[in-house]
Amino acid sequence: MKSAFQIAMEGNTPDGVKHIERELTLYVLLHDLQDIRELATDEETHEQWNVKTDDPNVRMRIRLTDGVEYTATTKEKTRNQFETIETEQLVSRDFFEALKKMSKDGYKKTRFNIPVEGKKTIWEVDVFKTASGENSLWVKVDYEFERGDEKLPELPIEYKELIAPDLQEGYEDEIDRLWNREWMKLDGYEET
Repeated sequence: MKSAFQIAMEGNTPDGVKHIERELTLYVLLHDLQDIRELATDEETHEQWNVKTDDPNVRMRIRLTDGVEYTATTKEKTRNQFETIETEQLVSRDFFEALKKMSKDGYKKTRFNIPVEGKKTIWEVDVFKTASGENSLWVKVDYEFERGDEKLPELPIEYKELIAPDLQEGYEDEIDRLWNREWMKLDGYEET
């Protein structure tokens, strides 16, 4: 179950009502995971799957959080590259399992929530496992921002490399490598 802090930080609950999500995604190569563990106010585990859709402008995911909360979420693209229309709904375990049969790209990850100093927002840092079972030092970082935010806060963790696909071009192959090779998929790796 999500904590009151998480719900307050996200500004929405899984109630089936549409809202605008403003988000920037980063892929970050860390030196180690120590900063994340020290700065996080909480963490949660996710089993997450992408439900297959025919519309390239709509994504759907299902997620099991901390082994107890099942949700289904749709994200519809808008004209603004940083905004999606998100609708999240609590679902039953049976519904989750039924949708899982139609899904692909399943991952287990640990999400660490790090508050942004002086703001009501958080950094969501997702740590995935490698095929060998070790925590990958490549992490996915999401920053949900408010309308009118003009400056990205400084990332509060030490890192070796940072990829911002919404702001940089030419990194598609590296991002694809992370999702299909670096991070362990629950439904197996793609063939080379």
